[in-house]
Amino acid sequence: MRFKMPFGALVVAIAGSAALASNSTYISLGDSLAFGFTTLSEGPFPNNGDRGYVGLYADWLATQHGGDRPNVINLAIPGESSVSFFDTTQAYRAANTNYIGVNLSQSQLFQQTVAAQTAMGHSIDTITISIGPDDFLAVADQPDFLNLPPTQQLAILGQTLDTLATNYVAIAAEARAAAPLANIIVVGDYNPYAILPQSPLYPFAGVLIDNINQIGQAAADGVGGRFVDTSAAFAGHEAEYTHILDEPFPNENIHPTALGYQVIANLIIVPGPGGVGVAGAMVLAGMPGARRRRREAAKWQSGVVAK
Repeated sequence: MRFKMPFGALVVAIAGSAALASNSTYISLGDSLAFGFTTLSEGPFPNNGDRGYVGLYADWLATQHGGDRPNVINLAIPGESSVSFFDTTQAYRAANTNYIGVNLSQSQLFQQTVAAQTAMGHSIDTITISIGPDDFLAVADQPDFLNLPPTQQLAILGQTLDTLATNYVAIAAEARAAAPLANIIVVGDYNPYAILPQSPLYPFAGVLIDNINQIGQAAADGVGGRFVDTSAAFAGHEAEYTHILDEPFPNENIHPTALGYQVIANLIIVPGPGGVGVAGAMVLAGMPGARRRRREAAKWQSGVVAK
């Protein structure tokens, strides 16, 4: 999601991490939603991203594992698109302390992190992914895009959807290949513009979010992961769950409020049958969902795509 922050406000700090409570590791991938951004006033920046739905979900995981909170490593970058995920072009990486002094793409740092955690004997049990809206916000920010004829706009948006679909599958596949037994959760997106008809993005937002979520669902399904739909929960609650009305148009802040992040975390925590917990820990080893994940992991390890 779009992220606006004056770099002069950034105070470079040494990256820190919470004490490791167990050998279980939770990695967050994606954009500012995955990073837990709300507002500049709710900084400080930079930080390690143990906040938002990531921090809340990690807290809940601790209640399921005797109080042992997983080691949280948030690699998400505000403003990250599915394209920049594989390069180093997103300047707002400086908001995440994990990138201080590191000139790697999110994809590269993820691979390096998995290798380092594995070498320490830690298990990558949980991976959450949220990405996509910034692909389209980058298009909307292009000069004159909003003034183009509708046919040209649709053509550009269609190409962007194709690129996102390809990249989302690649990101999910990379996560599964790196962590065969991880509980992979793709967190969907909501439409904050539904309450802001004066925005030039209002006519596009609903359809684009639906498409992004369909792509995320397909990417999750393709690796035996789980998709979390946030759109229905946020519909009609945009003023409560996001900061969309807090800042005057056109500088609207589309990020969740603290309540919005709690809603997302609750949706992750209560997914329905067969999706609770950390697959790598096999806490639910006797349940159908865990058995299914083991079969899916075995398929991936043998090179067969899980369906």
